[in-house]
Amino acid sequence: MLKTMNNLQLIRQNQPSLVLDPQNNLIRIHRNTLRLLKNPNFIQIMINPRSATIAIKSCNESDYRSERIKWEIIKDTHCCEFYSKVLIKSIVNTLMKENDHQKYYIQGHFIEQENLAVFHMKEMNVFQEGELI
Repeated sequence: MLKTMNNLQLIRQNQPSLVLDPQNNLIRIHRNTLRLLKNPNFIQIMINPRSATIAIKSCNESDYRSERIKWEIIKDTHCCEFYSKVLIKSIVNTLMKENDHQKYYIQGHFIEQENLAVFHMKEMNVFQEGELI
C-alpha cells in the first residue's frame, strides 16, 4: 500500500532509508543508513525480485559490483546519491510498474547480525511534487 507523507513524518533515528527516483535514474541513500552500516567505504546494492526487496550491505572494494561512498562529497549532506540507468531499470523492471516517474521513499529495516539494510518495496511512500527529499 502506497501512502503520501511529508518529510517530517519520515525521520526515524534508527532505521535505514532511501529514495528511488526512476525519472532521474537516482538512488539516494540517507546518511543514517550508512551510519547503521558502520560508515563503509564501499557498499553493494542488491535486488531480490522474489521477495520484492532491495538490500544494501557494506563490502570491500574488490567485491562484485561494489559502489564507493564518496565521503569527501557527502560530509556535509544528509545522503549519498548514485546515478545508474542500469540499476534503476533493473529495479523498475523487476519490482515496480513500468513508466513510473514518481519519487519514492522507503523506510527499511536493519539486520545487525548481517550488517544489512533491507527495504521492502511494499513499504514505499510516494512523494508529492515540490517536496524536498
